[in-house]
Amino acid sequence: MLVALVCTPTGSVEYASVYAEMLEHVVARLLDDLERDFLGGRRRGDAQPRPPADEARVTLRQLCASAIPTDQASDAEERLDRVGSLLVRADMVLEALAREHGHEARRVLPH
Repeated sequence: MLVALVCTPTGSVEYASVYAEMLEHVVARLLDDLERDFLGGRRRGDAQPRPPADEARVTLRQLCASAIPTDQASDAEERLDRVGSLLVRADMVLEALAREHGHEARRVLPH
């Protein structure tokens, strides 16, 4: 849903950017809670540096390419970068959760 909101062309859905920002904040908060409560008590400040989200950005751009008009592409870059970083973080947290609890990890974004 977050990707759909981020890929919505400016002005085509009323308040889409507000909803996207709120959902992004909720997901980030959930990841904070999962790291703190279920991954050995680590706090966000103690977390390891995250790798660049280049692969996530490329995938997001591909997913959004047909939805975002060319004249609005520059406005979308910052949103795509932010969401790409959040999805990379989600992948890392979910992978660590799966590993720590004996489950198979699955990626948030397809390759």
